[in-house]
Amino acid sequence: MNEARAKRILDELQKQGVSQMLLTDPKSIYYLTGVSMAPIERFYALLLRADGHHAYFLNHLFHVPQEVGVEKVWYSDTDPVAEIVAAHLDKNAVLGVDKDLKARFLLPLMEMNAAAGFVNASAAVDITRGVKDAEEQEKMRVASDINDQAMARFLGISEKEMRALRVEKQVLPSYKMVDTCAAEFAAETPYFYASYDEENEALEFLDHDDPNRKTVIVFGSGPIRIGQGIEFDYASVHCVWALKKAGYEVVIVNNNPETVSTDFDTSDRLYFEPLTPEDVMGVIHTRGCGLRRTDRHQAGQVPGRPGDQRAGHLF
Repeated sequence: MNEARAKRILDELQKQGVSQMLLTDPKSIYYLTGVSMAPIERFYALLLRADGHHAYFLNHLFHVPQEVGVEKVWYSDTDPVAEIVAAHLDKNAVLGVDKDLKARFLLPLMEMNAAAGFVNASAAVDITRGVKDAEEQEKMRVASDINDQAMARFLGISEKEMRALRVEKQVLPSYKMVDTCAAEFAAETPYFYASYDEENEALEFLDHDDPNRKTVIVFGSGPIRIGQGIEFDYASVHCVWALKKAGYEVVIVNNNPETVSTDFDTSDRLYFEPLTPEDVMGVIHTRGCGLRRTDRHQAGQVPGRPGDQRAGHLF
């Protein structure tokens, strides 16, 4: 553990009235410990405390050298991780968290009142690591794995204001292509998933689309159980077929891999995304359909679909 670096971060946190911080950003953890953590879907975190009682929370999957010099708290896939972390927090002090903390671990801590308050303290780490440009710091805080709902609570604003902040800072998702032809020849019906990479591969396809052809976005039903396909997926597919027959380009947004609606050749474009307002608005922004309901209707996009009990609640 690099105590000098930890002290610089804690000194910066003190200016915000924060005496403890939970770090999950692999780069920040490496900066402090020299231990490289693979960014996979496992929760691991480093807790910095002003009283020096630091702790490393690790799944048994990870191996960390003894020389790290902080308390290592191991847990398994079946352990209540949020409760384990909460037990090591000072409940009477504000907790700072970094931009990489997943909402599925942050929100339970909030619900348990595991700390006196929660603030996004990424800037303290950025400053001590030499990221001094204020605009860049703001982008780093906004472009995170924390969803808009949790980030809005950090900043004390509404989700709508959080969305406006993303647009203002141009911190919006880009989309990567899954090549349905394995690069053997040009794919005409690829599908896309969101990332925060600089290159937006979906835009390359938009540049070649017919500008006079209207686009309709159809929302699927999200994950469904066996036996629900006739009611939900059937409606999506027949909606797409009818719209394509009428001459529209049809885009599907859905995240269920076991349905016909997410077959690569059902629609003209498929965005494999969750059906949340935040994720759907990212697709709409990329497709150039505007940000207001009126703009979307003018662009020919429908906010729901027949037979879907969930898509109509998105907006």
